[in-house]
Amino acid sequence: MESLFLQYVKSQPSIDEIVIGVDNRQQLAGNLAALSPTIEKEVRDAIDAIHVTETELLYPYNWN
Repeated sequence: MESLFLQYVKSQPSIDEIVIGVDNRQQLAGNLAALSPTIEKEVRDAIDAIHVTETELLYPYNWN
């Protein structure tokens, strides 16, 4: 899932940079490896088609 999330963000033409937090070098290496593949257009389109009705859930500070 982490790979899918990072690839989706990376595929957005309006996003120039991605900032992520990590706890250790191993996690950083995993995140960098997750950025290598490219998300397929069909997958990106399917994600774009999701309609979020509870927008507060989009912000991590609201997660319990």
